[in-house]
Amino acid sequence: MDDATRDDRRQTDDRRQTGEDRQTGEDRHGPATDADGPSTSAGRSAQPQSGSGPRPFHVIRAGSARPFVAEADLRVSSAHAEPLARDIADLLTRQLADGGCFLILEVEDGSGRDLGGYVQTLALPDGALLAECAGERYIAYTLEQLTEIARLGWPRPAEPPVTPSDVAGNFSVLWDEPNVVEAAQLLALTLIRVHGLERPEQLDIVVGGSPIAA
Repeated sequence: MDDATRDDRRQTDDRRQTGEDRQTGEDRHGPATDADGPSTSAGRSAQPQSGSGPRPFHVIRAGSARPFVAEADLRVSSAHAEPLARDIADLLTRQLADGGCFLILEVEDGSGRDLGGYVQTLALPDGALLAECAGERYIAYTLEQLTEIARLGWPRPAEPPVTPSDVAGNFSVLWDEPNVVEAAQLLALTLIRVHGLERPEQLDIVVGGSPIAA
């Protein structure tokens, strides 16, 4: 994916997360913000609750002075579950510190072609963390993939829809008091076991939104 395409895409995703889009949860990307419901093993259900060459490696570590949304070309170091979860935990730590911003982790084929699989998170103003996995509206999952999604602890969207996440058709989990290690493990395993992540360069990372002022 070249720089111009990436810039255009980020601008589009930023627009999708603001104003009315974020309120309704109707876009493919952008976790919804309204959630309330029973506990699950992964947190609280959100139901009723070719470029010119390789990109530079850049993983954000906790404690960086730059706003999370100002970072560009974020990367992970590995597609193996444990190190991938550590990298994602660092990203979530930054996201929660900024507040009010979203993070999209999307699987590509390594040359910039979107394969459709993604997970995404939104840091809410009260310190909670909402996570979503792409719903069946966007991906024709196999039975094996749906079984794995359920095994990992992602609840299905409510029918009829109750929350914005349900309206968007995504699987969703909400942590009132986020444990970034637990959340990162869920996201990492979903990317690998469900969405087929095999190499770190396949993961496209997008951040956006407006950080909450301290």
